[in-house]
Amino acid sequence: MSEVVSIENCRIMRQVNSPSTYRGGGVIETVIYPLHIAGAARASVALKQNGWELIGGCSNTLIADGLITTPIVSTKRLKGVLNCGNNLYVYAGEKLPKVCLIAAEYGLSGMEELSGIPGSAGGGAVMNCGCFNHEIAQIIEYVDIAIDGKVERLYSSEIDWGYRHSGLIGRGIVVGVMFKLARSSTDQIKKVMAVYKARRAHQPKRPSLGSTFKRADGISAGYYIEQAGLKGMTCGGAQISPQHAGFIINVGGGSAVDYLSLMNVAKSEVKEKFNIELEEEIKVIDNRQA
Repeated sequence: MSEVVSIENCRIMRQVNSPSTYRGGGVIETVIYPLHIAGAARASVALKQNGWELIGGCSNTLIADGLITTPIVSTKRLKGVLNCGNNLYVYAGEKLPKVCLIAAEYGLSGMEELSGIPGSAGGGAVMNCGCFNHEIAQIIEYVDIAIDGKVERLYSSEIDWGYRHSGLIGRGIVVGVMFKLARSSTDQIKKVMAVYKARRAHQPKRPSLGSTFKRADGISAGYYIEQAGLKGMTCGGAQISPQHAGFIINVGGGSAVDYLSLMNVAKSEVKEKFNIELEEEIKVIDNRQA
């Protein structure tokens, strides 16, 4: 592993337990938390020079078991939401459900479909998260990203957007996102959010990483996994959710290996039965770049 030195405007923590929303996985030896945009700019230099890994809210990221010696940069502590008229400027570490509630209080509509996504604003932009046929790219005006020690502003039209993909991946550290929204009433926005909350009732409540796989030809991967007879299958402390086969959940003591074992079984069985190659939506961090 590369030596980690002091980075101004950053906090460096050692022996950090997996922050993954799956609540399983190993221990990260070193995590660098930029506390300000200036800190992110400095960390972006080290990120490129040393091949460190970058995480956001870790809601779609699996941390491998054991000790992860690859240094990690986390945007978790970049916090703040600024009201900019009909827009909101959101620092990368803010969680999307909180941002959606703030938007509602300001009477700003456009984020309602995203209100149940547990990830961060920065991570959501990088992966172009979405649900209910709505993607975060649709409401982004621009993204501020730290690259090679400087902060650049990329307007949405300059970013290559795709399904659960963006041109921001591997480019630098997203520090803030400007969301373009529209005026509405707080009551109306909250009513719409309640509708989407009800539609998410079929999703499992146990710890997970959300959808394990991307849609295949516009059809939920969970459909194929269920048709392959894998719904409810367990491995150690992980389970293909009996409620929604598109999720792998932690039912108690689930390890990263448990998760990956079920993921690989699902890929293999769906390939064999339907000749469909499932593509992971999650990211795995291990020691491959250490």
